[in-house]
Amino acid sequence: MKYDFDIIITEIKGGKYNIIGTGSSRTVYDLNDGFAVKIARDIRGTLQNESERKAYQSHRSELLAEVVAVSEDNRCLVMPKAKRIKNLSVIYNYYNKRSIKSLFMHDKLIIGDIKNNGLSSKDLSRASNWGLIDNVPLIIDYGLTHSIYKRYYGPNKLFKRFKPIQYS
Repeated sequence: MKYDFDIIITEIKGGKYNIIGTGSSRTVYDLNDGFAVKIARDIRGTLQNESERKAYQSHRSELLAEVVAVSEDNRCLVMPKAKRIKNLSVIYNYYNKRSIKSLFMHDKLIIGDIKNNGLSSKDLSRASNWGLIDNVPLIIDYGLTHSIYKRYYGPNKLFKRFKPIQYS
């Protein structure tokens, strides 16, 4: 699918799209077509978008949500729109598991994806990183790698401000 990210940014500024989620470095907008766009607010967001793109391109597990499109500068990333999961029991019930750990141990491919891409299994164990896409629980936020965390989120950087990206 082809997206014109300059038009998306202009339409976001014009109020066409509603915010459906926010994180430490990205804002997620509903594109009103069954997809959502993650817009980086600073360098951490571009790195997380890039990380998600790379992880999806090399993934083997079916637990990772699809990355549909990414801008060349990694400022924008498009995924299918997901319904928020507030409780891990939704995931456990769907996959008939008692914990995220048992799900990951059952799906050995996700372990490979985590190791090969430096993803944080602890981060992927939070309900907020999962969503329902076509009623299937999938990991929708998997951009925070160990190296990004260490460089931008570690204890000494918790309250550090990063230069915001200006979208023209």
